Amino acid sequence: MSQVLKILSLISLFCLSSFAHAGSFHNNPSMSAQAVNSGSNIQFVATNVAATKTVFYQGGKFVKGQGKTWIERHNKNGKFKFREVKRDKTSIYLRDDSRGVDIRLNLQAKKVFYSDDDGNSFLLYNVTRTGGSAPTNNVAPTKKTNAASATTIEYSCNEGIPLILFIENVGSESALFWIHDGFKGSNLKRISSGAVSVYADRRNTVRVGRNRAVVNLDGIRDVCRKVKETKHEKP
Repeated sequence: MSQVLKILSLISLFCLSSFAHAGSFHNNPSMSAQAVNSGSNIQFVATNVAATKTVFYQGGKFVKGQGKTWIERHNKNGKFKFREVKRDKTSIYLRDDSRGVDIRLNLQAKKVFYSDDDGNSFLLYNVTRTGGSAPTNNVAPTKKTNAASATTIEYSCNEGIPLILFIENVGSESALFWIHDGFKGSNLKRISSGAVSVYADRRNTVRVGRNRAVVNLDGIRDVCRKVKETKHEKP
């Protein structure tokens, strides 16, 4: 009987410990200092964890570099370097030894979790979308058009991510279609022109200059260098 009571006592202590740990997660003072976007209307794209090389969140992204290297690029807080520790069926695990920080990219839960050597742990970001290796056969969107002229412009962005813009012109109107890191968007209207032409809708902005483009797509900012331009004149 005493053995049964001992087991029940251990179970009770375990449950209380688990509850306390959950409470400390939500009451962690560091949590309030982190901007977690829970209101994003960006649709998450399911992906194969083993093939994932880019993980986006509102305002930044984690990008796989050479070997086991990962770079976090945050639009406001700059860059951080990590090494990949391992992957499993749900997550990618990263480590920054210089800061004593561990990151778990949980693609199944669509969350990025933070922990450090001081014992802090909390939800850092919500994942908005993911990407694999950049397709080698990226081509500009093809479509039947009555445009008087059209232009395809290819760019190389940060970390070598490809950007392709397809711009069509009808009279004084101009519209833009894009592919960035394998994701597509269409029909951004030109809202201003000059040395830099600006195309935008409520969620995306593309600024096209002579030799570079600056994009903000679903909250992700990237600067891209022009590689090739092809003009398509209507016969």
